[in-house]
Formats: sequence, C-alpha cells, structure tokens
Amino acid sequence: MFDFFEGEIVEKQPTSVVLNVDGVGYRFTVPLSTSERLGTGGRVRLLAHLHVREDAMRLYGFATAEERILFEALIGVSGIGPAVATAVLSGIGVQDFVIAVETKDETRLRRIKGIGAKTAQRILLELGDSLPGLVARVRLGPSAKNRPKEDALLALESLGFSRAIADKAVERALGEAPADEKVESLVRRALRYAAG
Repeated sequence: MFDFFEGEIVEKQPTSVVLNVDGVGYRFTVPLSTSERLGTGGRVRLLAHLHVREDAMRLYGFATAEERILFEALIGVSGIGPAVATAVLSGIGVQDFVIAVETKDETRLRRIKGIGAKTAQRILLELGDSLPGLVARVRLGPSAKNRPKEDALLALESLGFSRAIADKAVERALGEAPADEKVESLVRRALRYAAG
C-alpha cells in the first residue's frame, strides 16, 4: 500500500521515528540500524511496510531496501512477527545475516536478542534458499565496479532465470559490453543469451 514516506523528523527515539509529511505525523517503528542512519533531524525518506492485524495497524520504516527485504522475509517465517524481525535487524547487519544464513551459522543467529535455538533453526530452514535477490545485493559488499553485474543478475533472476543461467548470460554480455554500458542495455544483451 505504501512504498515510502518523505518528511521532516519531528520526534526520534532509538526504535521509533515520527515524520511530518505535509502536516500529517506518521509514527514508524524502526530497527536500530535505520535509527543510526537517520541522524538527529532534517528531511529524510523512509521505506515503509504497513503491518495490519485485527486489532492494530503499524508502520515500520527502513533506511535501505535490503533492510525492508530482510524484514519482510523474516515475518514470512512461521513464528516470527514484526517485533522479532525488528530485533534481528537491530542485532545484526543485513550482510552478516545473509552470511549467517548461507553458512548455516545457528550460533551467530542465537546471539541476537529474542532468537532461541528453535527460532534460529526455523530461520535457517525457511530462508536458506529463498533470499537470492537479497544475497545478490549484499554478498560481501559488492563494489560500485561490480554493481552493474549484480543489478543485471537480479533482473534476470526476477524474470525467472536460475542463478547459474543468469550468471553465464551476464558474463557473456559483459565480455561484449563497452566499459560504460548502462545496466538496462546489459540486461537486454544478457537476455538474448539466457533465453537462447
């Protein structure tokens, strides 16, 4: 329903922010990682997730798309609600979380407040193979130099191609592409190889 809100910070706590958006105050629950990025005031943009229950509606805000993707993936895990998902984001960086899931590091997950052995096991089981988009964006901090490649891989995966096929197609396209080729052109070039 909402994608983002842009406005002035009028109130800020470690895990909540109130934004004045054209005269309307919106209260967001935010992870500590987002709170730290926002600073003390001024105009900011928060990516949003509206969580609706029978008895309440609550807005959650995020400084980056990766944080929101991880939050939404976590609340899809059985037994994990928004409070625990926010605690996970407050207790571990997105990149470290992805590495923990990829390496099945249950001990690292259990160090996060509110995550016990059973919850850590559920996270590893249910998210182990379902974060390809997030992994592609944050895998060991891709450099700006590799960003077009990562973005092209994400685009092909979102179109239904496997990581292996997408990787081969993008590598082939990169071999022919000029150094300054835009991502859109790279994706079109790679599509020819992936589909053929």
